[in-house]
Amino acid sequence: MKGIREARTVKGMNQEQVAAKMRMSTTRYKRLEDNPGDMTVSQARHLAEVLGSSIDDLCFGEAEVCVTVEFCGLDPIRATVTAAELDKDFCTVTVLENQNARLNMERGTRVVVPRAIVGAAHGL
Repeated sequence: MKGIREARTVKGMNQEQVAAKMRMSTTRYKRLEDNPGDMTVSQARHLAEVLGSSIDDLCFGEAEVCVTVEFCGLDPIRATVTAAELDKDFCTVTVLENQNARLNMERGTRVVVPRAIVGAAHGL
């Protein structure tokens, strides 16, 4: 699994259903889904039980790392990618910074690239 949202979707539940099982408002649950670091340990355990997942998958599955992507002799771009994407042959990266005029990619553009051209992960 890759985070709370995916675990919920795989389980076939909507946010309102999970919020009800967690005994909290839908608004509060949405905030926790968007910011898993705001959960208490008790909430994380309960949510993992509700969704049939592990706390690690729920809280850390969507963590992003910063990488460089090197296109055939062009200046590399800085991008983010989830750790899970780095295990695939092709990764979906999100552009952070592109200083190469020949690559028409603005910040926030999502691009699928071969894993072979994605450099080592480093801190954001």
